Amino acid sequence: MAYLESVKTGAALNRRTARKQPMELMARYRAADPVGSKERIISKWKKTVQEDDDYTSAVLDYAGQNMWTDLDKTEREDNDRKQRAERRAEIYAEEMAEGKSRAEKERETITAASEQVKKIVVLNWLMPNGKRLGDVTFGYCRKLEGFIGRIGKMGKPNEIVGKKLSNDQLMKIATHIMS
Repeated sequence: MAYLESVKTGAALNRRTARKQPMELMARYRAADPVGSKERIISKWKKTVQEDDDYTSAVLDYAGQNMWTDLDKTEREDNDRKQRAERRAEIYAEEMAEGKSRAEKERETITAASEQVKKIVVLNWLMPNGKRLGDVTFGYCRKLEGFIGRIGKMGKPNEIVGKKLSNDQLMKIATHIMS
């Protein structure tokens, strides 16, 4: 039975159509003994249900419908899990068919990014003083930190960086420093 059908014909419907209502009986017993223990009230309720065939039938129908609905739901969830696992397997097979693992795809992405970096003209980098790297002196570069500070040590303080070093030389230096 499909889940929707079990909802339409399940325990809730049984509760509405049973000749006697076990839940109403429980409510009456609780109202009659508001300070009574749960065990005592349930015991009294069970005794009445066992002695009256209409109550027994209603309880068994209700329990049976609930179990049916629960099994139906469990089967649906198992099928959903199975379908997700099958889809993951299909995706993995497709990736393997393409011959590209995730690592290979990431490697390609990194390689593409490094190619873009190589196209950067280092001599055009803007310095804190507003000038391009190619237009500042090695002395100015020495005052800065990191990669630019290292460039400052490659020439005399009054020499212009762009007149002594080419963009390719700077890229090689940058690649060496960053690797």
